[in-house]
Amino acid sequence: MSYILIDNSTLTSVQRLTGDIEVSNKNVIESDILATENLIQAILFHDEIISIDDYKEEYRETRKVKFDFIRFLNPKEFNLEQIYIDSEKEAKLYKPEIRGGQFTDENFKEILELLKLNMITTWDISSSEYYLNLKLLGHKYDEQYDKYNQVSSAIFDDFFYNQTGKKDYGCRLIDSTGKIVEKGYKVPNAKWRNGGSTGDKLLTGQLWSFIASLNWISYKSILYTNMARHLKADLFLHPVRQSFNIHHMKKTQNFDLNFVSDLLNQMKRKSLDDIELIQKSMHPTIESIQLPYFSFWLVKETNNPKHIIEKAYDIRNRQVFIDSREQLAELNNLIYDENTIEKFSKKSKKLKEHIERNIHSIKANYGLDSNQGIQFNSLVKVTNSLFNISLPDIFDDRKIKLPKFMQQKPKGLSLIYRDITEDLSKISRYGKYRDLLSSEVNLKEERFDLSLNCEAPEYMRAHSEYKSPM
Repeated sequence: MSYILIDNSTLTSVQRLTGDIEVSNKNVIESDILATENLIQAILFHDEIISIDDYKEEYRETRKVKFDFIRFLNPKEFNLEQIYIDSEKEAKLYKPEIRGGQFTDENFKEILELLKLNMITTWDISSSEYYLNLKLLGHKYDEQYDKYNQVSSAIFDDFFYNQTGKKDYGCRLIDSTGKIVEKGYKVPNAKWRNGGSTGDKLLTGQLWSFIASLNWISYKSILYTNMARHLKADLFLHPVRQSFNIHHMKKTQNFDLNFVSDLLNQMKRKSLDDIELIQKSMHPTIESIQLPYFSFWLVKETNNPKHIIEKAYDIRNRQVFIDSREQLAELNNLIYDENTIEKFSKKSKKLKEHIERNIHSIKANYGLDSNQGIQFNSLVKVTNSLFNISLPDIFDDRKIKLPKFMQQKPKGLSLIYRDITEDLSKISRYGKYRDLLSSEVNLKEERFDLSLNCEAPEYMRAHSEYKSPM
């Protein structure tokens, strides 16, 4: 049996795409399509889907009815509360730092680079006072602007739709001279007539929200990683959370630079015809599977996005998917059972040949033409039998119970990734199917469609009457 843990952010995206939750920012629709694709692939290639029953209390029961095919685990019933406490403490170690207008702390700097978000902050005049404002570094009419605005929207909306509890606005602010930015700060060399005075809140609401969103994503990514480690389940996070997860696992599991490079290269590859396994002694293993976008095929068949999950459960009973689930689970077990390249290669050779034939058949039958041909997405799975070796005492089964249906021999944690920026480019090519898949989206009448301001690189250090560099 194979189990996969899906986060509540993914389920929120599915509910937005199917019209159950109103959309207050239309720029999240593309990332909602990707999150829905995650759920569809989980249905097709895993035996059981699990999630944590900790969504907003007023919507919790409605969610369980909507996703009645998912096993929701009550944190209290399985004594998971300590994982929340420890994960929150761990997340406190990750704090954004903005220095001279750019994110410079080693954590969020790398995460934003993985998302290809080139952000900058500048002092902008509002109501005759300076506020630190968030911008994309570039030109608004660049062909990539919409894509990066969509990624930014996904970060904001993960926080606005899913956040519970106290908001974390923790951030270090330092100007280009090394001076701490705090209440009463004066913008040096300011050209506005107020002498560089800053507003009491220092930052625009948008920048405060972005910081809180980064801290929220940090906490939730760590929490779900720890949950998956304990539950011995594969983990499929919302696409916008996966970049943080890559960085976090690199730090906590001591992934070397070569391994991270291999992972990122696999996520970016545009032409992958079969499953690849890179076995590096006791290092993590990378599996990369090239798959079609099932969501577009399903909505073409059903003509209604509300019915694609039902259709996905219909086709998962076809022999090619049954065989694929069994073979992928068997291959997964081999990774844990065999610690040497020689034994693994010998036992897995025939199994990989069967998987390859199945994947080719799936691609041929479920790939859908776009205006640039059939588009495939590279689903990358990282597995390491050592992930569970150094777990803290809270993961002792005497303290935290496993559900009966999940009690099996211990294994490592498998993390599943996709490249959100690559995928956003590809789904935009599906035109009418993209429109059909989003046809049930319920846009709020009074909504705010995020449109980040841009700062032209050639003017990023320039002063004007209305703007100063940080």
